[in-house]
Amino acid sequence: MEEYKDPSPEPEDSVPSDLPPAPPGDEELPPAPPEDVLIGSTIDSRYVVKERVARGGMATVYKADDRRLDRPVALKIMHPHLAESADFVVRFRREARAAARLTHPGIVAVYDQGVTQGTSYLVMEFVGGPNLRTHLRESGCLSVREALDLTAQVLEALASAHRAHLVHRDVKPENVLMPAEGPVKVADFGLARAVSEVTAATTGSVLGTVAYLAPEIVTSGIADARADVYAAGVMLYEMLLGHPPFYGDQPIQVAYRHVHEGVPAPSANAPWIPTEVDELVVALTARMPDERPVDANAALALVHKVRAALSDDALDAKGDTPATTIADQTVDSGKTSHLPPIPSSTTVNLSLGKDLATTKMELSPQDKTPVSLIDKFKSAPKKLWLLIALVTALVLASAGGIAWYFLSGPGSALPMVDVVGRTYDDALKRLEDADIPFDKVEEYHDTVAKGNVISTDPGPEGKLPKDRKARIIVSLGIEYVTVPDLRNQPNYAVQELLTTARLPMGEVTEEYSDLIGEGHVISQNPAPGDSVPHTTTVAVVLSKGREPVTMIDVTKKTREEAMKAIAALGLLVNPVEAFSEEIEQGTVISQGTPTGETLHKGDTVTITISKGSELAPIPNVRGRTAAQAKALLEEAGFVVSIENLNSWALGIAHSTSPSAGTMAKRGSTIVLNVA
Repeated sequence: MEEYKDPSPEPEDSVPSDLPPAPPGDEELPPAPPEDVLIGSTIDSRYVVKERVARGGMATVYKADDRRLDRPVALKIMHPHLAESADFVVRFRREARAAARLTHPGIVAVYDQGVTQGTSYLVMEFVGGPNLRTHLRESGCLSVREALDLTAQVLEALASAHRAHLVHRDVKPENVLMPAEGPVKVADFGLARAVSEVTAATTGSVLGTVAYLAPEIVTSGIADARADVYAAGVMLYEMLLGHPPFYGDQPIQVAYRHVHEGVPAPSANAPWIPTEVDELVVALTARMPDERPVDANAALALVHKVRAALSDDALDAKGDTPATTIADQTVDSGKTSHLPPIPSSTTVNLSLGKDLATTKMELSPQDKTPVSLIDKFKSAPKKLWLLIALVTALVLASAGGIAWYFLSGPGSALPMVDVVGRTYDDALKRLEDADIPFDKVEEYHDTVAKGNVISTDPGPEGKLPKDRKARIIVSLGIEYVTVPDLRNQPNYAVQELLTTARLPMGEVTEEYSDLIGEGHVISQNPAPGDSVPHTTTVAVVLSKGREPVTMIDVTKKTREEAMKAIAALGLLVNPVEAFSEEIEQGTVISQGTPTGETLHKGDTVTITISKGSELAPIPNVRGRTAAQAKALLEEAGFVVSIENLNSWALGIAHSTSPSAGTMAKRGSTIVLNVA
């Protein structure tokens, strides 16, 4: 797959003086060229670099083998120019430690961090499979069902980070990995923050992926959990339509539109999209942070609410955006394709000195380049200037009336009462006293107590137009869900069951089991059917199968000693007997399983026990009745043949052949002479 090269020039002030311009965002690359000296090298005497898999604006990612733990890992090595900043190194280590504390099935685990040849690196969980960007290119766009499900999985991962007070800052399809099994995984927590903070501190610029930057990041560089919610909303828009909502020939144009234009409802370009989905996208991408869900958990509640309200037909609806390749995003002879000229994956530096909150910019329909309104007026004909002057005079003449209407008349807006955090009864009284009309909306919330106000629209510092009602979001408390039965389920099915139940995976331990097959769940905590907060982690114990044991040497032990020692290993015994000229009777001659061989508890071991010597002396039966003599000889292990003149049963034994006392082989025939 080719790497996308951004054809548009960088704005002069977009590149910090101490950091070179960032290349495009993480893209899948062909196999590394031979000159990549890291291939085949060993980092920190532990990580053997196997191949390069991606390169982004901040780092290059390699697949490596962890020799110590014998597992594949992703090795993310930061670009050398970042190592020149001591401030970055400090922030990088801080963010790596914070990310390593995150444990969630939807977050790429951070295993280790360090420095090699003066460059910082991260060691992370290796996730096979494509990222969401690749999936979108191959699919064109996604169905409502898949888009909502993927958004929910991303928000679940972000919610876990937000509970730990960690903000991602660079949520984009390239950072959403799609393994073959289980939920999607969000990568690079904290990395963007480390780079952005040092970039802003040293150059007054903000670094980010322009298509997903929240307005407040563009204007101030400041971001909280609501910036991640905004980016997730932009991704939802893109999954539904196949392209992000804003684009332009230059990054600053895209940033300008984030600041000055609300993300349009998806149905404006795709009328088949349900109204509920429109409202969801608009809520997640509100320009004012106070008008968005307060964090990913609150956003997740909205997604679940919308999904539950849609029919199967609505969920299965999908647009007709064709699948694309990276080549589709290139610019040819100044003409752009149907895709944005600035691709979603482009990482750029934007100067915080440009006050995009107040800058006036118009996009020319011919070339999509910024055109100042002042410049446009300067080039206007004189008659147009006269018309403008006339309109201005009329406006000034009526300014008093207009000011009265909007400042104190019917068109004035009501200042919003701050009721966030108060009980609903208290909020109700305050809102009624201020004559503020409102609608009450109830939502689950992880931290706000049941019955208390989570947020309001408009926010506490906002104003409510007289033709609108305020929205008061009241907490239902933390949401409780039912724990599914994971017992005897295979390992690969556990995560899917927990994701469906909207519960995070907890600690996974392993034990041997004689009853539960390897890789299946022996037990879980909490128990199946328990009703628990949806943030409760579910710990499982997986079976390692039957416990292996090493066979010991029991030869030359007595029968009783051998059977006791084998039973102590958890093995069963199958004793057989055989004659032995050398091994004493009742002693183990041999064992069916060699010493040192691995068995499993419950297996059967055969041992051979000596019956003693096979030769025995012929007993003296002289003077005994024929019947008595025959019995004695047979008891000694011989076969008896009787020689007599008449009926032997009435006779008396007088000799044997061979004679009494002779050693003979057990089982051989002895002739009994009877008179």
